[in-house]
Amino acid sequence: QSFVQAMAASRGLPAAEREQLTQARDTIGQICSGGAAGSLVAPAGIKSAPGREFLAYLQAADAFYAGEWDAAHDGFATLRGSKDAWLAETAAYMLARTELNAAQAASFDVWGTLALDKVDKAALDRARAGFEDYLKRHARGRYAASAQGLMRRTLWLAGDAAGLSREYERMLGTVPAATPGAADLVEEIDN
Repeated sequence: QSFVQAMAASRGLPAAEREQLTQARDTIGQICSGGAAGSLVAPAGIKSAPGREFLAYLQAADAFYAGEWDAAHDGFATLRGSKDAWLAETAAYMLARTELNAAQAASFDVWGTLALDKVDKAALDRARAGFEDYLKRHARGRYAASAQGLMRRTLWLAGDAAGLSREYERMLGTVPAATPGAADLVEEIDN
């Protein structure tokens, strides 16, 4: 829905391109939910500058969901400087998520057990820096809560028990005890 709204707000994006891009986004949604196989087939005839950027976002998202971290990284990195505010913010967030997924891709066995020695530390450092940058530039952004949660994951994957403890201590002091959020936090800490 955010993608469609961002395209609707984009000046210079022809209606025909918007329709093609919306259909392409729907295809990615079906692939992600298991309702379709394969990957995105880029729509032909996307000529406008905004259209090419929205298409680049879809291609990077498709690569992300296919586990093609290098292609996703390159696509999102290009869009961080977009003049479209939604694309720039979303690409910055997704770039950090891409690095996080790349960092942990080989670190879990078939049973879901984490092997910290298999975490890609360089990708993990880039993920942390990306989330910090996102939160600095978009402190109240649409993905701020998620980015903060994923920062905790970077601490966990880094084996930084002291840093994670400090963050949980801070959070326990801000979440009212009788709320579902408190129960969720306690469960996260326990896990």
